[in-house]
Amino acid sequence: MKKLPIFLLVGTLVVLASCKPTEEAYRKAYEIAQTKRATEEADPYTGMVMVREGDPVWKVVDGDSLLYVRQPLMRLEGDSLHYKPYNVAVAQYKMKTTAVAHAERLRTQGYDSRVFRNPGQYYITVAAQLDSVTDVVPFMRRYMKDHPRDTYTGFPGRPVLTIPTALTNRL
Repeated sequence: MKKLPIFLLVGTLVVLASCKPTEEAYRKAYEIAQTKRATEEADPYTGMVMVREGDPVWKVVDGDSLLYVRQPLMRLEGDSLHYKPYNVAVAQYKMKTTAVAHAERLRTQGYDSRVFRNPGQYYITVAAQLDSVTDVVPFMRRYMKDHPRDTYTGFPGRPVLTIPTALTNRL
């Protein structure tokens, strides 16, 4: 009986000691990250890293950080209104009916809401379309203040500026 607690104690110490990360593992991860950064495509004119289409990027506008995405968007059937270049997306869904229902709720609250589809087959609910990027930050602030419990489904806890690289009837 006295051997069992000693055996359990030794076993626990072996397990805990074997799970500890090593300096070598940290160094290897750092080197992989540096290699990845060095192989990213750079613009030959500016030397800056190119942003690939569809990758979200943080940008500072009027002293506020906002997340924006450049990607092709597809109109939904029957949507023929004039489009503006800056779309404030507040959610993205896999199901069209959910995105359309969210847009309808926003329209009843007075927003000019639309639904687009992106190449990843997600339906994006847009709360507003704006002509200028300087109009985006005040709109986002107002929207977040008016909707403090909004979960921004599919996004990192805040609205996302979506800039279409192409706007078509089909992707």
